[in-house]
Formats: sequence, structure tokens, C-alpha cells
Amino acid sequence: MKYNQKVLNYLLIIIALWTMIIGSSYLWNISQEKVYINSLAKKDAIANFNKDQAFRFWATEHGGVYVKKDKKTPANPNLSHIPERDVVTPSGKVLTLMNPAYMIRQMMDDFPNEYGVKGRIVSDKYLWKPNAPDAWEANAIQEFKRGSKEKFEFTIKNNKSYLRLMRPMMIEKKCLKCHAIQGYKEGDVRGGVGVMVLMTPYLEEFNKVRLRLLVTHAIIYATGLLLILLGGRSFNRYLIRLEEEQAKVQASHVELELKVQERTHALREANKQLQELDQLKSMFVASMSHELRTPLNSIIGFTGIMLQGMSGPLNEKQTDHLQRVKSAGQHLLSLVSDVIDISKIEAGRAEANSELFSLRELIYEAKEEVSVVATPKELTIEIEMDKDIQMETDKRRVYQCLLNYLSNAIKFTDKSGTIRVKVEEYDSKVKISVIDQGIGIDKEEQSKLFEAFERLETHLRVKPSGTGLGLYLTRKIAEDLLEGGVWMSSEVGVGSIFGLTIPKKIVDIKYKKKG
Repeated sequence: MKYNQKVLNYLLIIIALWTMIIGSSYLWNISQEKVYINSLAKKDAIANFNKDQAFRFWATEHGGVYVKKDKKTPANPNLSHIPERDVVTPSGKVLTLMNPAYMIRQMMDDFPNEYGVKGRIVSDKYLWKPNAPDAWEANAIQEFKRGSKEKFEFTIKNNKSYLRLMRPMMIEKKCLKCHAIQGYKEGDVRGGVGVMVLMTPYLEEFNKVRLRLLVTHAIIYATGLLLILLGGRSFNRYLIRLEEEQAKVQASHVELELKVQERTHALREANKQLQELDQLKSMFVASMSHELRTPLNSIIGFTGIMLQGMSGPLNEKQTDHLQRVKSAGQHLLSLVSDVIDISKIEAGRAEANSELFSLRELIYEAKEEVSVVATPKELTIEIEMDKDIQMETDKRRVYQCLLNYLSNAIKFTDKSGTIRVKVEEYDSKVKISVIDQGIGIDKEEQSKLFEAFERLETHLRVKPSGTGLGLYLTRKIAEDLLEGGVWMSSEVGVGSIFGLTIPKKIVDIKYKKKG
């Protein structure tokens, strides 16, 4: 089976990690086994040392022992100062005194290879040459004199591995019988008593354990390796199937891309036609703006002249009819103006004309204009503004938005209410809020307020009704020309807040159509 290169790389990494894990486990177990074997050897060394010490202490307790004097056990010349070194028994046997050191030395000479453990007594003031310390033993004796209690090491001697253990040999009162002549006092370090444990049997056991560990880890390694290879093979098959599915998806994607290109081309053609229709609409709106405004202005103007009595006196019924004509004409003119403004903004033909002006003066100017409508309803307009703010944006458009908000607030507030205009400054932006105490708006109706031709039905509405374009036009002006936004909040029976947030200085003076 041909392996995917990615799968092959993963397999090599996993096999390398598995090899490291098993190898590390093997080495760790070997090291632990070695520590265990060494601890066993040391325990045996301590056991033999304690045995020799018990034997020596027993002999010291009894002042030594008398044995038959012969060639193997001659009289110890180092004990010549003891009056009873040699004695004769009633039967005529000659006995000589053996002190503990003499006894242990002879025992070690007689049984050097019986148990694989060799005892040894050494001193830096030796009386018998074989008791002279080697370099390691001499160093140990010096450490004993400085307070050390034990010294051991693993060493090679005569091509054999040994564990050497040595502890200090202290002068006790019973020892002065033999060693006082050397100048020792009770508590002095006489030398060292040690044992050498042959490591051969321990190493043989260690090698057996190491072989078992090697076989066990080899089996575990081979099993794991087999599982890794089987898993890699299954994963490789999965990837092959996945690549086949991806190839199918890619083919489908290419086919989809071709269809998208075809549809895109169709949409471009449709968009081109829409742009042509939009241009025709703009041309129609521009033409209608002149054709409608001129006769409407004439109707409104001549109606006003007649209402002033300049064409002769009018009776009450004629006056009422002319008032209705004038009001309807003004409403129609307002609707035409709003439609033209929206059409220009949506077609990208409207421009924001930036100029420097005082926001305080603009608000008071708007207040004066709407006072004609607010006064008959006994409504008070209050302005909350900490300081004047110099604006550099489209003054006429800001004024238009503010008038729309104020007109709506007056329209939907009953008599004897208060309308507040609150101005707040935030860094480079200004927040203008128109707060009324009107009827409020249901939550279901609030989401529709800034859409075109949406009007709120209420018993307070005056005739003729609004165009339904005021708030929509306000939003379009704020977002598309003034680089800001609109917002509102309302509670039924409490009132409404309509807000306008715009930058103090407009950035893009000429409006650019989106897209």
C-alpha cells in the first residue's frame, strides 16, 4: 500500500517516541535493579560485619582465648608484655593467648573463599605488616578520626568486583590490656574494621534480571510497534478516502464556480439595467420636481392672496374651503420635497455642504420655527446645553433632522406638556436628544419607525396626516450625509426620546454612493 507522506511522517514520529519510551523504561528498570542489587550486597556486608564484630566483642569481653601453641598458632610477640601470655596446663599442654585481632586474622586466613566475604582489621599504627592499610583504608581511618561513622565503595580487585565496607574500631577499656602499651586511651580510634563482599553472585543475578527485562521490553516494543503500524495503515486508508471525497468536492466546487460566474454575469446585466432605470427615475424625479413644485407654489400663493381678502371678501364657507386647499397643497409640496430628497440620497446624487456654525443658534432657530405650532397646544420647549458647540458639517441637513424630531414631538404630545432638547458632547461627536411627554410608542411599532411610509396611528394625529417619510429621511440624512446615526427609546404613557448622533466635523464632504 502506498502511504500518504503526511501519514508516513506521523508514523516515523510515533515510532521514534515509542522507541524512546520503551528504551527509557528499560534503562530506568535496569538502574532500579542495580540499586536493589547493590543494596542487597550492602545489607550482606553489614550482616557479616556485625557477625565479625560480635565475635570480636565476645573475645574482648573474655580477654582473649587460650589455644594450643604450635607452628600454625605461635605466640604473639606483640603480647609479650602480658605476664600470662603463655600458660601450661596440668596435663603439660602449652597454651598461648590469642587476642581478638589475632583470632579474626587467623579465621580469615583459614577460610578466605568459603563465603565470598573477607574480613579485615587495619590500623595506621599496625604491629603486624598485613594489618597495614591501603590508600582507601588509610583515608577512611582519617575520616573516622574526624567523626565519620562509615565508609563504603564498589571496587575492582584482582579482576573481581567487591563491595568494601569499613567502620571505625574504637578503644574500649577492655582493649587497654593489649593496646595501652601503644599509647592508646579509651575512646581513641584504633583503626578500622571492614569486610569485602564479592559481587560475583549479585552480578550474576543482575544479569539474569537484565535479560528478563530485555526480553519483556522487546515483546512490549514489538507489540506496540505492530499496533502502531496497523493503526497507521487504517489511518492511511481513511486519508485516501478523504482525499477522494475532497477531489469530488473540488470538482463540485469548480462546477459551482462556473455557475456562480454565469449568475454573476447575469446579475451584472440586471444591475446595469437597474442602474439605467435608476438614472431614468432620477431624471423623472428631477423633471417632476420642477413640474410639480411650480404649480403647487402657485396654488399655495394664490390661495394665500385670496385668504388675505386681496381678491375681495370671502364668506365663512369659502374661507374654510380655501384653508383646506392651502393645507393640502402644503402637504403635497412637503411630500414631493421629501421624495426628491430621498431619491437623491439613494441615487448618490446628494451632497453634504460643510460650513462652520453655532449649534446653540441652530437649535434656538428651530425652536422659534416650531413655536407657532407648539404655542396653541400650550407646549413648552426647553433646551439643555452646557456650552455652545461649533459644528463644521451640513447646517441645513442638521436643521432638517431637528425640525422633523421637534414636529413629531409636538404632534404626539397632548396639551400643557414639555419638550426638551438635550445636547451632549463626546470627544469628536455630538448627541442631540428630543425628549417629549407624549403618548409613547409600543415596542412592536418601534422597529418600523425609521422605515419609509410608516405612520403611527393615534387619536392625537391632526389632519392632514404626515407623509410617513420624515423619520426615514432623517435616518438617511444622518447615516448617508452626516456620517452619524439615529436612535430612539419610548414607553407607552410616559413619552419618547428621539436621538441624533453625528460628528462635529464631517470627513467626506461629497457623498459617495455605497457599493
